[in-house]
Amino acid sequence: MRAYFYEILNPHELLAGATPSLKEVGPWVYKNYKENFNLTWNADRSEVEYQTWSYYVFDEEESAMPRDYLINALNIAFLGVAGNYHETNKFKLWFEYFNTTDSERLFQRHTADEFLFGYWDPFASSPFLYPGIVQNYTNKTAASVSQLYTMTTGIDRNPNTFRHYRQFKGMDVVTYCPHPPTCANDERLITWGTREASIVDGSDGSQLYPGWATLGSSFPLWEPDAFRTVKFVNQVDGPNEAKVKYQGVDLLRFVMSPDEWLNSTQNPRNALFYQNWSQGLFNVTRMAQKELLWVSQPHFRNVGEPVYSSIDVDYTVDIKEESFIDIEPVSGAAFRLKKRTQLNLLIYPVSGIPNPGSPEPITWFEHVKPRLVPIMWIEVEDTIDDDDLQNFKNKVYGGLFLADLALYGGTSIGVIMLGLGTWLLYASHRKRKELTDRFYRKSRSNSRVSVHGNGDLNGAAAGGASSYQNGDSIDNDEIASGNHAAAKAARDAANASESRIIIDANTDDDDLEAIDADDLGESKKQRHNEATHLLSGTQASSDTYSGLGDEQKS
Repeated sequence: MRAYFYEILNPHELLAGATPSLKEVGPWVYKNYKENFNLTWNADRSEVEYQTWSYYVFDEEESAMPRDYLINALNIAFLGVAGNYHETNKFKLWFEYFNTTDSERLFQRHTADEFLFGYWDPFASSPFLYPGIVQNYTNKTAASVSQLYTMTTGIDRNPNTFRHYRQFKGMDVVTYCPHPPTCANDERLITWGTREASIVDGSDGSQLYPGWATLGSSFPLWEPDAFRTVKFVNQVDGPNEAKVKYQGVDLLRFVMSPDEWLNSTQNPRNALFYQNWSQGLFNVTRMAQKELLWVSQPHFRNVGEPVYSSIDVDYTVDIKEESFIDIEPVSGAAFRLKKRTQLNLLIYPVSGIPNPGSPEPITWFEHVKPRLVPIMWIEVEDTIDDDDLQNFKNKVYGGLFLADLALYGGTSIGVIMLGLGTWLLYASHRKRKELTDRFYRKSRSNSRVSVHGNGDLNGAAAGGASSYQNGDSIDNDEIASGNHAAAKAARDAANASESRIIIDANTDDDDLEAIDADDLGESKKQRHNEATHLLSGTQASSDTYSGLGDEQKS
């Protein structure tokens, strides 16, 4: 947590009616540690109730200012008491501060620790503890009196209620005390315009339902500083980046919807939250025990000009970003969070103060002009640690890489295999053609060729050719004998039939290669028909063979 304060440079002139002159000083840096304890689940484990021990440790190395530096700022304690008693008990207000000056009432010098975590007002007649801006329990025993929180666990896997607050600081409906400082429970009233607007609901922003965050989506966030639910949006067409990258991880950036900052004239719904002044201001006066307190973005970002033009501020920090939450969309986890909140108090003349010994009341800060004066702004930043980030990359991004590889790489491999298969088919076809041609060349010189098949050889050649069908062989002696014409014709017919021709072991390098007769081409089939015709009768003889032309003989 980084804290910046607005130091008042002209307190005496301000009391006389001058414009406040302020200087931004800081940061004071603190490390925040939290522990949830006394966890209790309901019957179906859909909700868990707990207490929180939260404490801060000053980080001297990261801080730009010394811890004991005294900041001259508005007296938050007095302004709180003034808000409590001005309308209900002005005598009490006078009694507490009758023995002080305007300067002591309106301004005080305290350290950053005191402004943040609380201090006892030294000018009040009775001990008055200002509780501070943030809770800082110095030990767990002190935290045991902290208020209860309840959150849904997400066991029902409902994206609309996943990890939502159901109780915040002991309240399931935000209420306030109409006559502070104390009220019984039955005396408290709902804070906002309707009960529905006052119900505690919304994510804490640390974890959304996995896969729920998408471009242009939104989710309800419980805003603890404003005590209400606000909408965070991923602005695709807005001034903020919709997608960002952190340490190589793609994230979606969510910011508060601009509609939430509008006043009740610009957005009538905001009348429920009494946003009746300038845009860019959240009215939290009721929750601040009637302290006239407004919340804004630092440097009055997006606040109407009449507010910030009434003060003179020397800003020393360049702020380019508004508050944001960066969500990793696959897991739904917040990887980065940066929240900036500025607290502003209204100063004004406090009239009607009793004046002992005189019927005429008196007015404190008589010459002060009503103005909204910034007190401080706080930046809370949180990022996923390096070990968790690397673990996420290995388990989630690694799995996505493999999935992408299977999807896109598988497609590429399929294309490669299709090309390879086409090439192999083409190569096989060429090989078969080569083997066929080689067979015909070898058939004239080889000593033995085996024939197996379904050739329908009949007629005059049945006596000789049938034996070739059954796997017998045709050797050179038979060809040289008187039946060489019938034998050769039978062999040619077998070659041209729908047989499977297997080249014998006597061939060179094509042992046991199979060739289908279908692949021999149309000219080979024509020869088959001619040979079958020759063998269909009983007149086949050497004369017949010798009468064949050269093409038919081949």
